[in-house]
Amino acid sequence: MQRVQGRDASPGSQIVVRGKHNTGAKQCQCLDCFDIGVQLLGPLTQLLRYIWELPIIAISQMHGHAIESGMILGLTCDLAVAADDAGFLWRPFGGAGMLWHPWPWTIGMRKTKEILLMGDYITSKEAAEMEMINKSVPPAELEDEVMRMARNVARRPREFNVLVNSPRRCV
Repeated sequence: MQRVQGRDASPGSQIVVRGKHNTGAKQCQCLDCFDIGVQLLGPLTQLLRYIWELPIIAISQMHGHAIESGMILGLTCDLAVAADDAGFLWRPFGGAGMLWHPWPWTIGMRKTKEILLMGDYITSKEAAEMEMINKSVPPAELEDEVMRMARNVARRPREFNVLVNSPRRCV
């Protein structure tokens, strides 16, 4: 995490983009929290809190299957864009509150409960419709769209971006 902090929080930084370049391969960004358990949850929770509290805008670029913590890592960012062929899955099990705590504020309480209790696979188009992510775009356009958004955000003064994020930090 120190390497991530050193790179992302450097003076003058305005934006950080999380995700892999689109290689065309299905990528599963998954850490199985159920099987790994407490050993991973501590560092994972620290990483999620770090992203949540970043003083700069974080954008996630998601493709493939984002399962559990891979899903949470992408959705913790300020803006999230996914390829049309991406999907999201949260298996229902107890605990892991820090991992999904932002959902009631982003997608609503009812949808949060449905995802946590039902464990249904969510396509990127469904995720965009419920405002879980900002956009679902064709896979070939994913990186270009994320970079377009990053350029738009970077044009604003850093102070503006911090003010926009202030409500998030109160949650």
